[in-house]
Amino acid sequence: MSGATWVHPRNSFYDGSEEDIPGEYDLEHLLRSDNAIVVIYDRENLPEAAIIPLKDWVTYETAAVALPSTDEPRAPIEVRLPGSLVTLCEGVDIVQLSALSQSRTVGQVTEHGDTGEGE
Repeated sequence: MSGATWVHPRNSFYDGSEEDIPGEYDLEHLLRSDNAIVVIYDRENLPEAAIIPLKDWVTYETAAVALPSTDEPRAPIEVRLPGSLVTLCEGVDIVQLSALSQSRTVGQVTEHGDTGEGE
């Protein structure tokens, strides 16, 4: 990843209508350097009734971002955690998302700007 440029996302939740959606380098930075949780969801096959609680959850969760899949999704929900852990889910379960989020190592992130070179 060295030399790749990353940008911190402007939003916690993306519905796919935005011009600038975080890319892979941005997401990798979030996971490696910001101890974030990333939720990728299948906009086409996930009902709106499931997307609304996901949006609410990610908006109030610390260091979390949710965005629609730009590739062929492996599952309706893909949750990425620091340390390369990926969990595939059939639907939105806020209790489980919160448990996964709390499983992250608590620690202070080294201060850095909103853009930069890859790690």
